[in-house]
Amino acid sequence: MKKWLTLVLAAALVLALAACGKSTDKSESTDSKTTKLVVGASTVPHAEILEKAKPILKEKGIDLEIKTFTDYILPNKALSTKELDANYFQHIPYLESQNKEFGYGFVNAGGIHIEPIGVYSKKYKKLSDLPTGAHLIMSNSVADHGRLLSLLEAQGLIKLKSGIDKTKAEIKDVVENPKKLVFDADYEAKLLPQIYKNGEGDAVLINSNYAIDAGLNPIKDSIAIEDKNSPYVNVIAVRKGDENKPAIKTLVEVLHSKEIQDFILEKYKGAVVPVSE
Repeated sequence: MKKWLTLVLAAALVLALAACGKSTDKSESTDSKTTKLVVGASTVPHAEILEKAKPILKEKGIDLEIKTFTDYILPNKALSTKELDANYFQHIPYLESQNKEFGYGFVNAGGIHIEPIGVYSKKYKKLSDLPTGAHLIMSNSVADHGRLLSLLEAQGLIKLKSGIDKTKAEIKDVVENPKKLVFDADYEAKLLPQIYKNGEGDAVLINSNYAIDAGLNPIKDSIAIEDKNSPYVNVIAVRKGDENKPAIKTLVEVLHSKEIQDFILEKYKGAVVPVSE
C-alpha cells in the first residue's frame, strides 16, 4: 500500500513539473515576440518625444529603452560600439561631419523634427540693436556654424562668401561684417544657456534643445530664430544596413504618426517643428 501511494505521488509530482515547464515555455515564447530597441537621445526634446512613442511601440511589439545623453559626442560613440541600436539627437550636417571625422558610416533612417536655432540677449531686444564690435558667443561645434552664420546673414548682419554650401560655412567664410561682430566659438553647446543667463557677451546663439531644457522658450525669449525652412532636420541615425530592420522602420513610422506630430506641436508651441520625411 505504501509503495503504491509513493508511486502515485511521484507521478503527480512529474505531471506538476511538466505543467510548470509548459507554462514557462509559453511565457518565453510570448517574450520572444517582443523586440528590444535601445535608442540614445538628448533629454529634451528627443527623449520626451520617445517617451510619448513608447506605449505605441509596445503595442507593436517593440520594447523601447531610452538612454539619455547631455552632450553631442557620446551618443555616436555608443552607437558605434553597439551599445545603442539607434540614436536621436543630431541633424543631418552634424551626422555627415561625424561620419567624415570618425569614419562611422552612420545613415539617416528618417527625419523627425527641426529645432530652430535662436539668438538670445540680455542686453538687446533685436539683432539690429547690436553695437559695433558686439561679442557673439556660439557653439564650438563647426557643424553648427553654417546655420548660425546663415541666420545672421538672413538678418542682414553679415555676408558669406558666394558659391559656398552654407550648411558647411565657417567663420572664415564671412566676407562682409559691417558691424565688426566678434565671433567667440569656444564653448560646448550645452553650456550656452547658462552663459546667456549669466549675461555674458552681447548675444548668445543657442540650439533649441538646450534652450528648452534650460527653461527658455525659443519663440518668446530669442531675439531672432531660424524659420521653418531650416535644412537642419534631426534624424534617427543607425549603423549602415540597420535602416531596413523592421524595428527601426516601425520606430520611424510611429514618430511620423499624427499622434506624435500633434504632441510635438502642442508641447513645444513651435520651438520644435515636426517633419515626416
